[in-house]
Amino acid sequence: MLSSLRITIPSGAKTLVSRGDKVHLGSVLAEQKDARQMEPVSMSTLLGVPKKKITSYLTKSIGVQVRQGEIIGKRRKLFTEMIVRSPVDAVISSIDLTTGMLNLVALANPITLKSPVDGRIKKVSEDAIEIDFSGKVISGIKGYGWASGSLVFFDKTKHEVLGYLSSGSVDVNKKIIVVPYLSDILVSKLRAMGAVGLIAVDYEESKVMPYIIIEKGEFKTLSDCVDRHAILDGMQSNLIIAD
Repeated sequence: MLSSLRITIPSGAKTLVSRGDKVHLGSVLAEQKDARQMEPVSMSTLLGVPKKKITSYLTKSIGVQVRQGEIIGKRRKLFTEMIVRSPVDAVISSIDLTTGMLNLVALANPITLKSPVDGRIKKVSEDAIEIDFSGKVISGIKGYGWASGSLVFFDKTKHEVLGYLSSGSVDVNKKIIVVPYLSDILVSKLRAMGAVGLIAVDYEESKVMPYIIIEKGEFKTLSDCVDRHAILDGMQSNLIIAD
């Protein structure tokens, strides 16, 4: 199935491809130099603490530079220790006690826009690049992050999915999970079991892990895509399923 994928170009980025060019997964399409972007981290959700008390669990101060993977938050429980690491090289910018977020400003490094598929450039404009490829694209309403993995489909309630996961009869490690509705408890469970991304019809916006919100009418179509490899591109709000 031949589909067309539209990829938005970041403002100020330089396009590096032309119409008719053949591209592969990972090919650089555009580059934006000296770009800085905010990276909010939901400390309250990740550590399971009240939003107004997140400062008590931070291991770094405002203005401190941290490296990707460096510990920025820690909570000790009776038998376990919960740790939050910085997702990027960044400077700790601010704390928002109303949302429980720790705001990071990513260090100034070039941002590259890469092709998520093998295909051919169909069109290049000032704000977008279109690629023809073999597969299908489901355009979402909104999203966050990036993930790659095979699809696991649940057409069940939140409580039923939790029970199914607790039974240990399904493997979600390194998988993208498709469910109608999500809750913080279900997201935490899936994250703990190694899921890498979420596709749902309804989900209160969060940046705990990559996700895309899709239209209800698109949900059922994904039941035919179980075990197929997919790419979740939250920045573009696209779920890409190659043939």
